[in-house]
This record gives sequence, structure tokens and C-alpha cells, in this order.
Amino acid sequence: MDESRVILTQYYVAERQSLVEETTRLLRGDRMTAEDVVQTTFLRLLNSTTPHLSLHAPHSSLPALVHATMLNLLRDLWRRRRYEQDYEHQLATAPSWARQADDVFSICSAHQITELLEHRLARMDSTVARVLRMNIVEEKPVSEISDELQMKYKTVENRLQTGRRQLRSYMKRAV
Repeated sequence: MDESRVILTQYYVAERQSLVEETTRLLRGDRMTAEDVVQTTFLRLLNSTTPHLSLHAPHSSLPALVHATMLNLLRDLWRRRRYEQDYEHQLATAPSWARQADDVFSICSAHQITELLEHRLARMDSTVARVLRMNIVEEKPVSEISDELQMKYKTVENRLQTGRRQLRSYMKRAV
């Protein structure tokens, strides 16, 4: 384990409780989500490919880095919740006939598309399907897939392109 990971792990052990309490306050008492946000913050920093911590001044920049990352995750959470609230409000104010039709159609179409995706992935070459699943389902960028599968970046791009082409062709025929 490199030195920056050790420093980050030690900071997590020492400051976890206070960070969870601070995040709980910001989330107005939602402790479970606060714990998730704090854990995600440290996982994101630990899994980062670029070293954030300088060996020259690791202790002074670490709290600022952790707080900035944590606040960015909270902003994303608040935006997502706001979008959900706006959508719920839009559904609540729509006429009942439109609300039911739109809601049922959304659920059915999302379910059907997921089934079609899984059906096609099951019939693809396993390496192409794995790359495509990591990109689409897990939302991983090509560089992360390349690192995780220990493949060349260009190879991952080519397999992703092949998989997308096969998936597009299949979806055109199916839909």
C-alpha cells in the first residue's frame, strides 16, 4: 500500500465519526445516507488513479480534499433528490389519465429494455459482453475498465465499439 493510501486510511479511522456527524447534520438527520456518503468519499479517494496527496504536505491538504469530495457527493445527492421531487410534482399535477399512462409506460419500457439488454449480453462474446456491461450498467469509463481487466485501452475501446454495434443492431430488430 503506498504512503498516500496509508495516510488516507489513518485519516478515515480517526475522523470517520466526526465526518458522519457533520454529514448527518447536513442531511437533516439521515444518518444511514450520511454513512454511505462518507464511505463513498473515501472509496472514491482510495480508488482514484491520480495521487491526490502530496508527500510534501499530506496532512494539511487532506482535510480539505476529503471535505471537497464529500461536499461534491452531497451536491450530487441533492441534485438527484431535487430532480426526483420535480418529477413527482409534475406527476402529481398532471391529469390522472396522463399520469397513469405515462407512469405505466415508463416502468414497462424500462423493464423491457433491461430485458433486451440482458438477453443480448448473454449471447455476445464473453469479453465483449463484460466490457459493455461494465460501461453501460456499472457506468465505468474506458480507462477504468482497461485497468480493471488489465487490457490495453484501445482493445477495450474496440470491444466496446463492437458490443455497441451488436446491441444497436439487435435493438433495431427487437423494437
